[in-house]
Amino acid sequence: MGPGTASRMERVWTQLGFFIAAWVGAAFISAFAQLPTAGHVAKVARVTSKVEALDRTARTLTLHGPKGTARIITAGPEVRGFDQVRVGDFVVVRYLEPALVEIRKGGSGMRERVEPGAEGAARRVTIVADVVAKDTKKRTVTLRDPRQTVELKAPRAEQLKLVEAGDRVEAIYTEAAAISIELAVSRPDHAKK
Repeated sequence: MGPGTASRMERVWTQLGFFIAAWVGAAFISAFAQLPTAGHVAKVARVTSKVEALDRTARTLTLHGPKGTARIITAGPEVRGFDQVRVGDFVVVRYLEPALVEIRKGGSGMRERVEPGAEGAARRVTIVADVVAKDTKKRTVTLRDPRQTVELKAPRAEQLKLVEAGDRVEAIYTEAAAISIELAVSRPDHAKK
């Protein structure tokens, strides 16, 4: 074996490990299309995107979305593959979508964000944010806090009757939480331009 052969073999085994983990993860995701979080049902989503930023301490990825928006996803310690990802990589991430738990009109002063310590896969976050948009048919509300703009699905339509676009609100929601992360084989269509 040559001097570079060992590192190439190591990389092949790492990629094979990612493939096997993704395959097993896909089997579980297809078997359980909806998972419970904090008394609500969180839907599993999949995105192929470019990594714009990484916070290794907080274990978050900022992904560049197809509409030019940034999406921040938390990866708990159980999510394999996070430590191998670098800024600029294209990744396939399966994650629990963020879900609205509670919303009420009014909020104290400036937009703010309070993040408690991790509480498992989907952690709850309390924010004071501005309502950017509301879609009663889809039961979604789009909120802008100091860190990001996030679209949240409301479990009950009644929750959205209390707020309108332009309102300042206090909201509690579960963050987007990664289930699996793997390197993408090809770039998504929105990144090929």
